[in-house]
This record gives sequence, C-alpha cells and structure tokens, in this order.
Amino acid sequence: MRYKNQSEIKKTQDFLLNNYYANTPDKHPDELTKKYIYKHSKRFLFSLELLPDSVVKPGAKILEIGAMPYCFSTLLIERFNVEVSALNLPNTIFPGEPYKITNETIIIPNKQTQKQYKIKSWICNAEKDIYPFDDNIFDVVICTEVIEHLLYSPMHLFQESQRVLRKDGLMLVSTVNALYYKRMVDIILNNNIDDVFTTLGCYGRHSRNWTQRELIELANNSNFDVDYVTSATLRGTRSIYGTASAIAPMLERNITKPTYLSQVAKSLRKLFLNLVKVLVFLPLPGMRNKRYSNIFLLLRKN
Repeated sequence: MRYKNQSEIKKTQDFLLNNYYANTPDKHPDELTKKYIYKHSKRFLFSLELLPDSVVKPGAKILEIGAMPYCFSTLLIERFNVEVSALNLPNTIFPGEPYKITNETIIIPNKQTQKQYKIKSWICNAEKDIYPFDDNIFDVVICTEVIEHLLYSPMHLFQESQRVLRKDGLMLVSTVNALYYKRMVDIILNNNIDDVFTTLGCYGRHSRNWTQRELIELANNSNFDVDYVTSATLRGTRSIYGTASAIAPMLERNITKPTYLSQVAKSLRKLFLNLVKVLVFLPLPGMRNKRYSNIFLLLRKN
C-alpha cells in the first residue's frame, strides 16, 4: 500500500513540488500550495489506489471537480496516462448564483522528462450551473474534499456528475468525517470545531461535514450504486493519539506545586491517553466509522 510507505509519500511530494501549477510570478509554488501538497499527498496516494485499472485505462476521460491546484490531476495523468478535464468553483461567487462559464488549457511541465500535463479547466458554479459537457462522456468523476465546501446543496453536483458519466462510470467521493473522534475531543476542550473564515471567499472554508450514512443516502438518491465505502486518517496532521499527547500537558499546567497535585495530573494524563487509545484503536460497535478523519466512497452509475 503506497499511502503507508514513507518513501512513496516523499516521492509523491517531491514530484508535485517539481511539477506544479505555477500561478506565482516567480513560477514557484507559493506557501499555501506547499502546505497543501504536504498535507494531502498521503490522501492522493490512497485515492489513486481506490481507482480500478479496469476502468481507469490509458486514454480514459476523467473529470475532476475542484481540481485546483491540479495536484491530483497531474498524478492521474502521470500514473494512468488519461485525459483530465477540471471543473473549479469560483471562490467569490455567492452560493446559488449562476456564473459566466470560462475555460482555459492548463499546461504543467515536467522538469525532468520534458513531458507536459495538459488539463482543460472550466470555471463554473458546480452548485447551480449545467456542466459544459455532453451526456455520457466521462469514465470517472473525481470529487474529493469538495462537498464539505458547498453552501447550497450537493444534489445538483451529484446529478450533473450522473449525467456526464458513461453507463457503469465511476464517481470517487471523499470528504471530512463529521464523526471524527478528534472533533469530540475539541468540544470537550471548549474548542470550536467549525472551520475558520478565510479570505478565499465563501467556498474557501468548510460549511458542512458529512457522515458515512448521509453520503450513502445522498448517492442513492442521485441514482448511484455504492461499490465501496471506507474511512481513513490520511492527512499530514497529528493523529488523535498525537493530539491527546499534545493536550495532556495542559492538565499539568499551573498545578506543579504541591507535588501530590502534579502526581494527580500525571495520573489523569495517563488515564486520558489510555482512554483515547481504547476508543480510537479498538473496533468497538458504533465507533468504527467515528475514529477516522475522512470518508471515501466509490460510486457507480447504474
């Protein structure tokens, strides 16, 4: 499994840092893009492994929704030799408003092989606009880490994806898990679990997180069959155990004197860590889908 191999993760990060969408004057990836690559490279590898070779063949047509900054699109072309079209949401559009659809061809050069990754990119409001594509033309639609950004409704996005897919075409969906256990820990610590405001516009932040059951219902209501569903913690952030380790010293703050209070704090810290380990790592009924940060679904057009 490549997503568990540190050398593969590092190799993917280096590839993306050297073959990127140069949208800065000096033609180097900006800090936001670098953070994005480091944070999501493991998820990219995991998502690639979910795509079956029987469908994603050389020359296959793939539509990626929310493709900017084209990291996953580039990996798709490099690994499968496919034709990728991209559909991006304008950050500044108000939810529900139509948008003047524009397009351009993105060319990302491979500095080592002189190969070029060409991506036909379209800008439109995926919550409202009819996609600028004919019916039944794509083999796969990629919609990873997108629907949590939507403000109006994901139904239009799913229905349009259904329309442009060929019969038995696949749709890969991933999103943040609303039942991720770290969110419960944050609530206990009086931390706000909602996404922060951003200068990237209303679509630049998470508006609603989803559960696995809700996503399956959404897929079924959009006439998709669910081929596969799983969850995993793949981001370049600390796991819940790491979070617990970082939080635990707070229990000792300001109570280092007298000594017996410090010992109590250490005991509470140990108890807290053990409790988190039990809840997160054991397959307890009702907890199985809560412990991981992201949900992945592979849907098929019926």
